[in-house]
Amino acid sequence: MSGAGSPQPGPPVVRFERGDPDPAELAAVTAVL
Repeated sequence: MSGAGSPQPGPPVVRFERGDPDPAELAAVTAVL
């Protein structure tokens, strides 16, 4: 997960719930799943 830069300690899924779908985050989530 390089280039994510998520300040919040947790899965990138939280960003999706907040309403901020990013291609980079999507790729990270797919990699985790």
